[in-house]
Order: sequence, then C-alpha cells, then structure tokens
Amino acid sequence: MAMTSDETTKICSHCDRAIPSSNIDLHFAHCSRNLERCKVCGDMVPRKYAEEHFLNTHAPVACSQCSETMEREILAIHKGENCPQRIVTCDFCEFPLPAVDLAEHQVAIVNNFENGKTISSYLGVMLCCFVIVGSLWESHRTLSSV
Repeated sequence: MAMTSDETTKICSHCDRAIPSSNIDLHFAHCSRNLERCKVCGDMVPRKYAEEHFLNTHAPVACSQCSETMEREILAIHKGENCPQRIVTCDFCEFPLPAVDLAEHQVAIVNNFENGKTISSYLGVMLCCFVIVGSLWESHRTLSSV
C-alpha cells in the first residue's frame, strides 16, 4: 500500500517502522503477535522461524577439519589460515600435510640434511630452498646447543 505524501505516519513500538496512522492499530496487533526482534542482529523475524533464523545465521558452528567450535563469521578465515588440520605445503619438498605437522616435518628434513642425506630425496627442492634450510639449520643448531 503506497502512502501519499500528506498521510501522517506513526512509528510502530514493536518493529520501529513508520506505519500510516490509519493502520497503526491493526499493524501493531499483527506485528506484535507474529514478529519478534532477533536478540543477536536486531532483525524482525517471524516468531515461527526465530529458532531457525538463529541456527542458520548466528549459532556457533564446528570446523569440519578440526571440530573446533566458533562463530559462523570467522569459520572461513579459520579454515584458510588458522585451522591446525588445514593442508599446507612444505617449502622444502612441496609435500602437502596438515599444518599441525609442518614444523616437525621440516625439522626432520633439516636433521636428515645434517646427517648427510640429500634434500632432493624428499621429492626435489628448488635452489632457493637452500637459503631456508640454512636458516632453519642455524635455528636448529642454536636450539640443540641450549
């Protein structure tokens, strides 16, 4: 129903919308009986769908990779950057493995390099990785001497 420019309005005390003054009583009766304000986002939601709205929009979710529970809004960032079970690639050998295992895997490569084994036995390494191995080896040697 379109309002004419000279028609006065009142604000519904339930939904905070401007309603034509002639319809405010009928609107309020319908609005307060059928709608409720979401406590999380403030949207007006049909009462019969309030729980569904909460579950689909605001309820905490579990990461499918590590089962950690978090807010829905941060799930994508968690899976891409923070999840310990996300698959990452080793800088030395390009082997894909869970992020939680990467440090131990790289230490094993450095240890094998120290013991005379070639890094190329780990699926091949680009020349630039020797710089990375050198810095890791220095870090490992410093930690080993402590």
